Amino acid sequence: MTLNVLANIDVENLTLATKFYCSALGLTVGRRFGEFAVELLGGSCAIYLLQKAPGTLATPSSSQQRNYSRHWTPVHLDFVVPQIERAVARAETAGARLEGEVHTHVWGRIAVLADPFGHGFCLIEFRGRGYDEIATSLALPSFGRRRIAISESDEIDALSCSMLRRFQHVDQVPKATVSGQTV
Repeated sequence: MTLNVLANIDVENLTLATKFYCSALGLTVGRRFGEFAVELLGGSCAIYLLQKAPGTLATPSSSQQRNYSRHWTPVHLDFVVPQIERAVARAETAGARLEGEVHTHVWGRIAVLADPFGHGFCLIEFRGRGYDEIATSLALPSFGRRRIAISESDEIDALSCSMLRRFQHVDQVPKATVSGQTV
């Protein structure tokens, strides 16, 4: 079973937010849900913009109110881009604010930005093997790095196949059997 992920972003103004995210990230409008929600497509998961008025309660069981000035949250979105300078320029032109310099790491480069609604987000340009450059362990010890035949002409690393399935759409990654287990 694959867990489907949806990203929901509360915004003060649905029209401005739609324009921002489409311009900044190249997303396109999918479905509209009345006057208060829109689906954006073009990423690895759908993003739903939800118009919520400032000052309204964030949840029924909390006294915290929505505030669209710059705020910190422990959950944010990262968008993987092919070239970070172009992506930052595009986001800034659309209204994002770059919050410091672009930082370089072994795995790639990262830019921290804020959208016009106070939400932080990151743009990431992977280098080499991306996060695998710093990964120290893997949850698939039984597969190791054995090579398996997918067809007469193709071979794929069983571990890579399993890892790809975690980060890509499941139906786009070939499945294979190793020692009676589907990977």
